[in-house]
Amino acid sequence: MSTHRSVRDGLPRLLCTSCYSDACLAEEAGHCVDFRQAFEHATDDELTGWLGSAL
Repeated sequence: MSTHRSVRDGLPRLLCTSCYSDACLAEEAGHCVDFRQAFEHATDDELTGWLGSAL
């Protein structure tokens, strides 16, 4: 497990190796890491896009 600190919201998340990699790639592409981040810090369009990709 590794601590990932998001550049978007600054929150630390304890993630396994594959999730850490996914989170880094998501942020590099300008996407949200998780629902909380999308709900609290994203625009409406980003939130809608995150919800669409999570389904």
